Amino acid sequence: VQFHIHCPACSTKLIQPEGEVNHFCPNVSGCPPQIKGRISHFAGRKAMDIEGLGTEIVNTLVDQGLIQNYADLYELTYEQLIPLERFADQSVKNLLEGIEKSKSQPFARVLFGLGIRYVGATVAQKLAAASQNIQTLLAMSHEELVAIPDIGGRIAESIQEFSSGE
Repeated sequence: VQFHIHCPACSTKLIQPEGEVNHFCPNVSGCPPQIKGRISHFAGRKAMDIEGLGTEIVNTLVDQGLIQNYADLYELTYEQLIPLERFADQSVKNLLEGIEKSKSQPFARVLFGLGIRYVGATVAQKLAAASQNIQTLLAMSHEELVAIPDIGGRIAESIQEFSSGE
């Protein structure tokens, strides 16, 4: 069996973290499938639950250069969306309303939606309860993070990597 050594989407050399079986593309900010996947995860029902923002719409928005990350969703305007194929007046209004409603999601769902490695829904709830907001969470030391029940070194490292933009 021959394995890929470069990402089939962006040609970046794949890496294999020590002690792990899977190889993955480290090009988190430039690999289109990763960008689309993160945004779809963020918009999903268990995270921000953005009505009308399915995989096809995410693909269109990324392919058209309107979004590159989940923060860009909150900058979208009616004028940007209405000229796109399959976007009628009501669908644009519904999507923008769904994005607006997502701003009221609890912190645990936002945290889960960020897609931090090893932070599933249950871990996100524990982290949210211990930190209350993203600024506090990302400022926590390794020792403070592992002091949270059920948060081990691997999760703490992943949060710190996310915080530093690695």
